[in-house]
Amino acid sequence: VFTLLSSLPTALLLRDLKMSAFTKRTLLSRVIFFLVTVPLALSGHGVWSVVYGNFAQSLTSMVLLFIATRKDLPKRLTFNPLIFKELFSFGVYVMAENILWSVLSRVFSLLIATFHGTYALGLYNMATRITDALLNVLNTVVSRMALPLFSQVQDDLSKLKNIFSRTTKIFNTISMPAFVGMAITCTEWVPVILGDGWVNAVPVIQVIAIMYAVMYSRMFVGIAMKAVGESKRFMLLSALSATLSVITVLLTKNYSLTETMVSWSTVRVVITIPVGIFLMNKILGINGYQQLKPVFIPLLSTLLMAGTIFVLKVFFVSEFQNVILRLIMVGLLGGGVY
Repeated sequence: VFTLLSSLPTALLLRDLKMSAFTKRTLLSRVIFFLVTVPLALSGHGVWSVVYGNFAQSLTSMVLLFIATRKDLPKRLTFNPLIFKELFSFGVYVMAENILWSVLSRVFSLLIATFHGTYALGLYNMATRITDALLNVLNTVVSRMALPLFSQVQDDLSKLKNIFSRTTKIFNTISMPAFVGMAITCTEWVPVILGDGWVNAVPVIQVIAIMYAVMYSRMFVGIAMKAVGESKRFMLLSALSATLSVITVLLTKNYSLTETMVSWSTVRVVITIPVGIFLMNKILGINGYQQLKPVFIPLLSTLLMAGTIFVLKVFFVSEFQNVILRLIMVGLLGGGVY
């Protein structure tokens, strides 16, 4: 209920990029959570202390949002059919895209369980949970700021192209080494964090992490298309990607889970990225070179980092028995090279 009531003031703050209000709301609501939860827990309320703490946090967050947007909120309720039609024609495709990916994730898991068994499904679910943890951290920042930022310059293509180039470079400077580093080092930390029973998930983690490093180099394609009102075309691109994902699993049902994941990742990269480049060129006039240029430096730096880590693991770090020490050395030296 609190989340629903907070949707309008949240949208107003995002539209105006008032991120300081979000920061203050988050910090204060977290403080309220601990002020409520800790005393209740110490007084013996058990799990209900967390429930009451979450309630107080959500209520505080909602109240702070309304205070921050009190001057921007409409004074009375009105309904404008023209505005509704305009918003619906855009939002329906965004909603359809979200539903599509939500359904696909469940269908994909069902197909893996059907063709590869429940053990393979467990490996896949663990691999996606780990890789998605990093992805969600990056997405949280991007999803809040990117669309309002792009939308503010939707009528100025030169500024939009500049923002697309700069945000793509900044995002890949962080995301690409993070995902590639995860893929290279997971052989070390998976047994330590998850236990030896999850070692077979390592190849799946590596495939998904590398695929994310490549696919999310195109993170702002969908955002740029939505900013200029082309949510329908991006939804169709997402539908193509989803369809290819299902077809790939069906065609590789007699292969191993790792081979299925490699095929799925390859198809997504080889098909959807060129289609996305074509659509961006057609809609925004950004040619392929202009779209890929911001990725060059992060890509080359990441490859150099990956090569350095590989050499360290093979010839030097492997001599250390302590896994934590090996990870620290690899992280420091690899990060320094990057």
